[in-house]
Amino acid sequence: GQTGLCGKLMADISLFGGLYTGGNAYDSNDNAILSRALLWIPIGSDADGKRYTGTFNGNGHVITAMRAKGTEKQGLFGTLGDNAAIRKTSISGSRIEVTERISGYAGGIAGYVNGTGVKITECGNKGSLSGTVGYFGGCVGVSSESAELILDGCYNTGTISVQNGLCVGGIIGVVEDTVNLTEIRNCMNSGTVSGKDGVGGIIGTAASG
Repeated sequence: GQTGLCGKLMADISLFGGLYTGGNAYDSNDNAILSRALLWIPIGSDADGKRYTGTFNGNGHVITAMRAKGTEKQGLFGTLGDNAAIRKTSISGSRIEVTERISGYAGGIAGYVNGTGVKITECGNKGSLSGTVGYFGGCVGVSSESAELILDGCYNTGTISVQNGLCVGGIIGVVEDTVNLTEIRNCMNSGTVSGKDGVGGIIGTAASG
């Protein structure tokens, strides 16, 4: 595939996919409605030549009813690679499930960052975001030891709930970086974050370095 393609949202979008799930209508008051949403396949995977390296501009719009499910590295984007740029993208009313408790990385915007020159700007969670297990963040699940990542102006203003989450952060779940290659600038959390261990408003857990 073309991992460097660029995109821009021109309107708010729902990923519920009622036309493909038996005609179910999306009802935000139905607590089980996301279990009937069309499964989202994350953009980019953690393999050479398959990490997303383009620019995606959400243009200030909101993506709702995203349901991603897999063993690991789940989110709107699976893995971001070199020079990927995600801007002005919000999610709400979404659920991300990973089945691997130890290697399960999940983030509202990206499950995993594994590249240099990556920048996520003015992105975050505005509503409910739930998960199952693993390392979980409102924007990013995990940034690798070698990743160069800037999170600038990102936010959580909603509710992030991961019942058995090992490390859960309002912005990022785990920073593996030990040589200060990850920068978090002007980020905020005015919502709530809950998990089993390592819970933080901005960062769940950061490696010392």
